[in-house]
Amino acid sequence: PTKTFFRRVSFDKVEFGGSLSIDSTLSGVDARRFSEFLTPSRVVAAAWDPKMIETLPRSNGEERFRLKQEPFNFAGVVEVETTVDVKVVSSGTALELSSRDIACMATVGLEPPQRLDLEIKLDGALRPQEGRIARLKGSFEFTTGGRLFGPLLFVPDPVLSAAATAVNTGILRYARDRFVSGIVDDFNKWNSRAGSPP
Repeated sequence: PTKTFFRRVSFDKVEFGGSLSIDSTLSGVDARRFSEFLTPSRVVAAAWDPKMIETLPRSNGEERFRLKQEPFNFAGVVEVETTVDVKVVSSGTALELSSRDIACMATVGLEPPQRLDLEIKLDGALRPQEGRIARLKGSFEFTTGGRLFGPLLFVPDPVLSAAATAVNTGILRYARDRFVSGIVDDFNKWNSRAGSPP
């Protein structure tokens, strides 16, 4: 199930986001082999477009990635392009993901792009379940908060809310649909190479 929200905190600031729960039984997939397969880089590659992922140097034993997003139009007024740095840590029983830094550029009409005052909080965890058949449980939450500028200050709340809901739904649907199908496809390719190291 997915949940989304939008709220206008003040005249020039909004917050929106959503959450996603994953509970999938992977038919025909061996649980032990699947646990071996789940590494930070493979999970990120399954959840995001590989062409939009940059692997960053490790820091304090943490694996770090920069995730880029295709530019999108917000409320029919602003073209937005973002990148977010995330860390992925394996705790033995789960893979935990959280955001670190974000860069966001916004363009209005023909004006030069400008850095947007935006914050993104991203948290997630994946836990392979023990048993004969692989089962994956997890959650993903994100909150975006930023200050409105220029013409966005005068866009009515219902229009802002609809734009935020479209962004929320698109991110969550992409993560859900691509992740579940992508991680099984990637696992099957890896598993078909008998004797390949995890």
